[in-house]
Amino acid sequence: MKNVKLILLAVTAMLFLGVENVNAQEKNSVLIQYYILGIRTKSPSYIIQTVQPDYTTYQLSTKEHGGEALTELKKEIDKWLNQGYSITESTPFYQGTDGSIVHYVLVRKQE
Repeated sequence: MKNVKLILLAVTAMLFLGVENVNAQEKNSVLIQYYILGIRTKSPSYIIQTVQPDYTTYQLSTKEHGGEALTELKKEIDKWLNQGYSITESTPFYQGTDGSIVHYVLVRKQE
C-alpha cells in the first residue's frame, strides 16, 4: 500500500510539472491580426488586434487609407521583435466572400 501511495504521489507531481511546463510554453507567443472590413465600401475600416502573452487583447483601428494602417501593423510587429520575439508564422492576405481581408502574424519568444 505504501508503494502505491508513493507511485501516485510521483505521478501527480509529474503531471503537475508537465502542466506547468505547457503553460509556460503557451505564454511566449503573440498573435497579431490585421483586418480590412468593408473593402467594397467608400470607407473601409482597418483593424489591428493583438493577443498578448497573458491572453489579453487590444485593438487599434483607423478609417485612414491602407498605407497608414500598414504602417501601424509594421509598428506593432516591430514592437514585439524589439522585445526579443521572432516571426514564426505569417498567413497570406485572405479575402472573404464579404470583401473583408484578414492577415495573421504569430510571433514567439524562444526561451
